[in-house]
Amino acid sequence: MRIAFVHSFPQEYHGIMYLAAALKADGHECGVFVTSLEKDIIGALSRFSPGLVGFSCTTGEHLQTAGLAARVKKALGAVTVFGGPHATVCPEIVEREGVDIACVGEGEDAVRELASAVERGGDISGIRNLWVKRGGAVVKNEPRPLLEDLDALPRPDWSIYYKYPFLRGKSTKTFIGSRGCPFNCTFCTDPYFQALYRGKGRYLRMRAPRGFAEEIREQKEILRFSTVTFDDEVFVWNRGWLREFLPLYREMVGLPFFCGVRADTLTEEIVGELRDSGCYGMSFGIESGSEHIRNEIGKKGITNEQILAAARWVKARGIVLRTTNMFCLPDETPERAWETVALNVACGVDHPFAYVYQPLPKTGMYEYARSRGFIGGDFSFDRLEPMHLNDNPLALEKKGQILNIQKLFYLAVTRPRLIPLLRLVVRIPPNPAFTLIFKLCLVRNYSRYKKLGLLKTLALAMRSRAIGQEARPQ
Repeated sequence: MRIAFVHSFPQEYHGIMYLAAALKADGHECGVFVTSLEKDIIGALSRFSPGLVGFSCTTGEHLQTAGLAARVKKALGAVTVFGGPHATVCPEIVEREGVDIACVGEGEDAVRELASAVERGGDISGIRNLWVKRGGAVVKNEPRPLLEDLDALPRPDWSIYYKYPFLRGKSTKTFIGSRGCPFNCTFCTDPYFQALYRGKGRYLRMRAPRGFAEEIREQKEILRFSTVTFDDEVFVWNRGWLREFLPLYREMVGLPFFCGVRADTLTEEIVGELRDSGCYGMSFGIESGSEHIRNEIGKKGITNEQILAAARWVKARGIVLRTTNMFCLPDETPERAWETVALNVACGVDHPFAYVYQPLPKTGMYEYARSRGFIGGDFSFDRLEPMHLNDNPLALEKKGQILNIQKLFYLAVTRPRLIPLLRLVVRIPPNPAFTLIFKLCLVRNYSRYKKLGLLKTLALAMRSRAIGQEARPQ
């Protein structure tokens, strides 16, 4: 049977590559369709003629994706299944027109079982991990236990993306060698995923270092990219794994790489080992310069001193430093927003990135915001924006100033001499001039730390309407 996967952002999705590899092992034919890279998505899917179509989406783009699923259902008559972060947290998306199934949690075995049942016309209502429409009701099946040995899975099937010249020609490729996160930040959905799988196996799992390095080497030989990005949530958390992997990476791949880390998992020694293995850039989340917001509300558990120490080690080794930050958080004021600016300046951040906090479903920070009146009773998750860059539904005093600080954040951190002037400028009501400055800084920021070049970044921005989606906290 032919199985199609559909998503919007022009980047390889590792979850889909794993699913495709598992399905191909069972003899199915898989294709991926990136809506931002297709002129006629319905036409492209019709020519492929799948019997099963999977849609991956995050909160904020779920309504648009459900609308597309309804169009696909009408045009092709295929079975439609939703997966990814939103389907796991809000499987009631299955109640939308055009959505037949929602997959909750990791889906390799569930989708293999589903594809087999659809192909032979069998019953799909009892498949674990799936919420399935049946008559006028929804059958809600429990998730199956986690697969603890990631190396028992077929390696991700990168070849499904080879058909897109835009993706094939990108100079950097992103790899992930783990699943799960042991931390409990309340702005993130990971604590919900941990609870979902409690008693169902080890949540944090790492791939075997050699097999992971071999995958990167294989794709390097095919795609000829020049830099690597590691997008693991916990890349340096397991020191034993890291110290086994880095020598293998140097020997088998040997390309400069960028990685995401937590500031409190770094030591001066680890930073040196990363630099010696080719690390040219590093990113960690500051979230807020206010320890009250970051730790008492956000439960991040990282002090300003730990952040400053990590930044010193990174900068001392000549590694480019990127940070992610959020604005318009619960309890935030303009002065607390300026604390975020000040901490980034003190860290000497090269590429500061500024999101607008979005109250994601099933998160502790959403519950905090709702219980304290920052979110009204008529709030709906359908109103969240997909890119986390412009605004949010929280009612905050002097919110316009905080949004202006977010829009001018890159300028303030990279040009701190402008801060006295910017403190005055942000009192002007939000307007298109601030948005234009933000977009220009965003393109410059992204093109430099990703080493994509300005033209490639502009092309990416035009296709996706924004930059930064792959790093959102969900």
